[in-house]
Amino acid sequence: MMIKAIGLITRRDGMSQAEFMRHWTQTHAGLVRGLPGLTRYVQSHILQELAPERRPDNAARIDGIAELWFSDHEAFRRAGQGPQAELLAADDGLYIGKLQRFLVSEHVIVP
Repeated sequence: MMIKAIGLITRRDGMSQAEFMRHWTQTHAGLVRGLPGLTRYVQSHILQELAPERRPDNAARIDGIAELWFSDHEAFRRAGQGPQAELLAADDGLYIGKLQRFLVSEHVIVP
């Protein structure tokens, strides 16, 4: 069963949107590509928040969404244990302020 990890990313305080996007798309993306067992990687760049008035007061502003696919849970686990995962974790601190991560399974409703 395909496993997908999703990250809701908020940029570091004091970092502009342009700086965040440059680091995420150029530096961080290259590190993600090196993860063993990764079968697909998608960055979703936020164009506009829809219905911001409905966002809970304590909810963070989201600057981007990352999706990483792995063939199964074991491949995901292995990817998080190597030196590439350590490089990614160190890089996160350079541009990420807050990060919410989820491990999900997809259920396609409209293909």
